[in-house]
Amino acid sequence: MAGLADLFGHMNDNERLHLAIYRDWGGLNSHNSWWDNHDTAQMVDIESLFPDLRFLDYEINPVINNSFTNDAGIDGSSWQYNSAGQSTLTLHFWLHFDSYYDFLDKKRDIQNYFTSKAAFELSFSNHDIIHARCYTSKCDMTLKDQGTHDLLFDVEMINALGLWFTNKTSLLQKRWKSSWLYDLHMAVGVSHPDWSLKPGSNNIYIPEGVRIQMTNPNMELGIKIYGASGSVSINNETTGTELSAKGDGVNGNLTWYNLNLKNSAGEPINQYSNSRDFWLDPGVNKITLTGAAGGYVDTRFFFAAP
Repeated sequence: MAGLADLFGHMNDNERLHLAIYRDWGGLNSHNSWWDNHDTAQMVDIESLFPDLRFLDYEINPVINNSFTNDAGIDGSSWQYNSAGQSTLTLHFWLHFDSYYDFLDKKRDIQNYFTSKAAFELSFSNHDIIHARCYTSKCDMTLKDQGTHDLLFDVEMINALGLWFTNKTSLLQKRWKSSWLYDLHMAVGVSHPDWSLKPGSNNIYIPEGVRIQMTNPNMELGIKIYGASGSVSINNETTGTELSAKGDGVNGNLTWYNLNLKNSAGEPINQYSNSRDFWLDPGVNKITLTGAAGGYVDTRFFFAAP
């Protein structure tokens, strides 16, 4: 293992891959502190929690579940739909220790951290804007040779959603960094993207990743409306989907969140809405807003891999 020690000694810290992590005790129940406090909650470098631990690399392979139907007497199968399935994320580490007792203490600290009954938000330094929410399934730190002072080990985690995601656009714009243009595959010529809607036609860019659907309860897609005047519609000509509402209660500021329409007081007014779904495709979406002074697409972006 001296080779690894020499490698880390000669590498600039910026040349190495880093793991940022946040342990969310809200994973114990339905309350989710990362979601609630994502404007203030901060990830930390895993190596700052365990100074003699070095993060090496990760492995992740997306899982796609396809659904088919078969009809009697008909050759072949008919494809119906596919969806992302839960996937396994493997984190590779290197731990250095001075003695066997030192190893036991460090092993205890690391395993207590990763095997706590919590969820973990994490991202990697190559694309730090893209996160996953994972749950530990294995942390095997078996030392096969007590004569050494180094251990290579893996931590296996389950990504239940099967997808990776960003913070919502409202927070991205608030904290915008130019390096995120590369992470999100933004269009050439865009320096600071905006997901605002003005009356009339709008071109809204969704990074190359996964289609976002309001009927998917695991995705966050909110459409904010400002200055509605009795009737409002948001028509996505790219996907052929539309949000619309009409009636006495459709005035002022409104919010559609996963097809749940609320007024400025936070009261549901779904009786005024006639919307079945709303999609955002990867790439440019041509969205027309009518009946309001403005709007905003407040969504996370989803990816199959980090």
